[in-house]
Amino acid sequence: MVLVGLLVAWMLISVWRGYAESMPPREYRLKRALFLIGGILLALAYALIFRNECIVIPLSVILAGLLAWLAWIRYSRDPE
Repeated sequence: MVLVGLLVAWMLISVWRGYAESMPPREYRLKRALFLIGGILLALAYALIFRNECIVIPLSVILAGLLAWLAWIRYSRDPE
């Protein structure tokens, strides 16, 4: 639920502030990935502080996927 909430928040903020139109697509994807990684790190901190261990492994898997996506975005070659 946290990830869905973060994605919706990013989409609303980016449309409201006009980020999608003012940035190149590669930079927009990079900022979206960083926003989601920050949200997952906050959720992991919450889970560790309040001893909610059942969600730590799924959040860690999602975080690993997002980091791989970030690396792919950052180091892939676009024809832009």
